Amino acid sequence: MANCSNCGKPLKEGLKFCTSCGTAVKDAPAKPAAPAKPVVAAQPAAPVGSAAPYATTDEVISTAGWIGYMLLPIIPILGIVLYFVWAFSTGGNLNRRNYCRAVLILMAVSIGLSIIFSVAFYAFFERFINW
Repeated sequence: MANCSNCGKPLKEGLKFCTSCGTAVKDAPAKPAAPAKPVVAAQPAAPVGSAAPYATTDEVISTAGWIGYMLLPIIPILGIVLYFVWAFSTGGNLNRRNYCRAVLILMAVSIGLSIIFSVAFYAFFERFINW
């Protein structure tokens, strides 16, 4: 088992990044050639209409990148459009896509709650206005 070159913590096999500090793991020296795998029959093609697998990346997003994603809605219209594009695209960074989906859900919930509270506020204070 190898150790992280940055923090020294033990690393599990097959990891690309240290789970403690996030440093990229350098490839281990080449292992001896494994015995040949048996030939497996070809898998049938996916049925028509089935979704193709997402082409995602596992790249780590830096702190500055996350701050940029959080400040993006400051730009009128463009920020929301980019959130929709990143949330529903079939490729790109999986973490960014999930973050954008969560932000869009929270925006929808907050808009819904603000409408409900506005109607309730108006209904409550309407009787005082019409005296």
